[in-house]
Amino acid sequence: MASHPVYRAWGRSVMAAAVAAFTVSAGPAAAAPPAGGPSWTDCGDGFQCASVTVPLNYADPSAATIHIGLSRLPATGGAAKGSIIVNAGTQNGGGTTFVRAFRSVLSGLNRDYDIVGLDTRGVGTSDPLVRCTTYEENRQVEAPLSAAQTRADRDQRVREAHGLTAYCRERSAALLPYLSSTTSARDLDRVRIALGEPGVRFIGLSGGSILGQNYLKMFPDRVTAMVLDSPFDPERYINDPFAFDIDQMRATEHTLDTFFRWCKDTPALCAFGGGDPRGAFEQLLAKTRQNRIDHPGRWDIVTDGSLIDYISGAMLFPQGWPDLSQALAAMQAQPLPTVQLPTGDDRGFAEYYSQACLDRALPRTPEPYDRQLDASLRATRYLGGRYGYAEMKCEAWPVTAAERTSEPWLNPGRRPVLVLSATDDPLAPSQGALQVAARLQADAVVLNASGHLQLGRTPCADSTVQAFLSTGRAPRFGLCSVPLPGH
Repeated sequence: MASHPVYRAWGRSVMAAAVAAFTVSAGPAAAAPPAGGPSWTDCGDGFQCASVTVPLNYADPSAATIHIGLSRLPATGGAAKGSIIVNAGTQNGGGTTFVRAFRSVLSGLNRDYDIVGLDTRGVGTSDPLVRCTTYEENRQVEAPLSAAQTRADRDQRVREAHGLTAYCRERSAALLPYLSSTTSARDLDRVRIALGEPGVRFIGLSGGSILGQNYLKMFPDRVTAMVLDSPFDPERYINDPFAFDIDQMRATEHTLDTFFRWCKDTPALCAFGGGDPRGAFEQLLAKTRQNRIDHPGRWDIVTDGSLIDYISGAMLFPQGWPDLSQALAAMQAQPLPTVQLPTGDDRGFAEYYSQACLDRALPRTPEPYDRQLDASLRATRYLGGRYGYAEMKCEAWPVTAAERTSEPWLNPGRRPVLVLSATDDPLAPSQGALQVAARLQADAVVLNASGHLQLGRTPCADSTVQAFLSTGRAPRFGLCSVPLPGH
């Protein structure tokens, strides 16, 4: 279910339109790039943009090159003490989009440090971009989204996966083998050198935590301070991906339970369900499932699958739950809710799978996915049928990684690491995040809170992050709280 970022991003955008409508081993490092920093140019709203040239293939660094996209928000307090590099994975805005969208969250750090957003290779403002399909092509190949899949659907899922990934091979064949987070960790070191930093100050959020943990493993003496916000545990995410996906499904349904309780207990803010939000959701799920069955081939209606995507994505940010309740109530009021379909290049599909299918030890034959579907259906009430076959595209992925980091992910240099985690995180299960903290001998701040991405949610945690990135020191274990809306 780590494919959630893809489906959640799709679900949020499509449902927003709907509401509007009806409301390897590390190996030796390659030689350093030439001296001289990035050539920054103004790109609006106080940001500067640049790129760093890196080898396509670090095993042959004198051959083809590509460009890693950066954006910088210069320090507001005068002379910068250095740079803080930020990456939020491939599905949360990469780095450049994230620092723009979450500028206010980073303002406390921005007084003394330049904030540098990093887009990993193939993503965001990097060049070339990995390209796979358009949304229009997706709809030609796939069936409308279902949340009630069974083993009888497997052959169709396999055909769809091979049909979609063939576009990736056709459009990005030369780039595809070199998109692992291991290779991106080498790029991060090139960026460090280009910025003139003796060591990296790094914030890795969500999927960006995998990049950070790979860098820490590969270049342990080059980390000044590292913050991992809502981190994924690579021992499960990479080495035992089916188990990780079920952990994630369970975590999402735990947060969904929290939403239903909040909705029932906070009627002034919740417009959905009339006191029984779970029952109302199950009725809406049944209606959208029947709509899919009654209108086969129609992508412009809300199906049970797209409803699951939408509400799963909405669990990430509880501050939006009042708006979510209004959206669900609007869907409930419509016999046949429709959506405004996305068009153009499907960046989410290309960017997520091009890295995940190289990083993760996912099977290359279809039969194990049957067992994953069965286990997902047993483990979760709502999500298993939607996500049990979600990673089937990796079964059909046309290449393997040129290099891929192997376990263990440790902190051999005992570098300063701070982990932020929430007790009710739907995307980065708390037990996995705490495993990361223990394995890396890291300091930790745990938020008694629901939701994903903890930076900027409470001064209790933010003040610790600010002090840590300056000094490399933090309380060994801190506790903070973030109430739900209206509490």
